[in-house]
Amino acid sequence: MITPDLIYGWPDPNYIMYMITHGLLLLGALYFTVVEGLRPPVPDIWRVLKVSLYVMLVIFPLNYIIDGGANYF
Repeated sequence: MITPDLIYGWPDPNYIMYMITHGLLLLGALYFTVVEGLRPPVPDIWRVLKVSLYVMLVIFPLNYIIDGGANYF
């Protein structure tokens, strides 16, 4: 799992809870895809990619303006 640089490390409870919750998000997506057979239609995948790129075009300059302290830089 790719994660940001966390303040806490192993065995801190905040670190453990962070890893468990984010891991469960990934497992939930895999479960519904593999076991339940629920897959997004291809046009929806392209729509999500397009919206993500538009959001990135707004967020990256804002992150640069505020000196990068808000995200993963």
